[in-house]
Amino acid sequence: MAPPHLFKKLLTGCAFRVDTICSIILNYSLLKEQQRDAKELEMAELNQIKDRIREIAGRRKNVKFSEIVWVVNQLSRVGYEVSSRNNGHQTLFRVETRRFGVCCHNPGERQVKPCYVDEFIDAMTDLELYDD
Repeated sequence: MAPPHLFKKLLTGCAFRVDTICSIILNYSLLKEQQRDAKELEMAELNQIKDRIREIAGRRKNVKFSEIVWVVNQLSRVGYEVSSRNNGHQTLFRVETRRFGVCCHNPGERQVKPCYVDEFIDAMTDLELYDD
């Protein structure tokens, strides 16, 4: 299907060569197909992120800091606005408008305390990425 503005130009009497019209229609169709493919890929990635969040929620007492960082980084890749700041003792994350802090229980293994995992899960619930 050609873009609506092309039909408008055709109806107003602008002269186009047939090969130009075919090229415009083909390019428009390819662009729409690429956008659809990108959206499907983004949805697949988002489902993978949701699965990981569900997995983390299932084992709140055995979560590593790197797992939470992975989720936040993946959310950034699929279009969420993300930032993080480390103050040495705790890392503060922001995903869209929701903030949550993460402090590691054991700095060597980077295991996260369950109360911070709960805060992470609450943030993901507020963002509708996890439902209890």
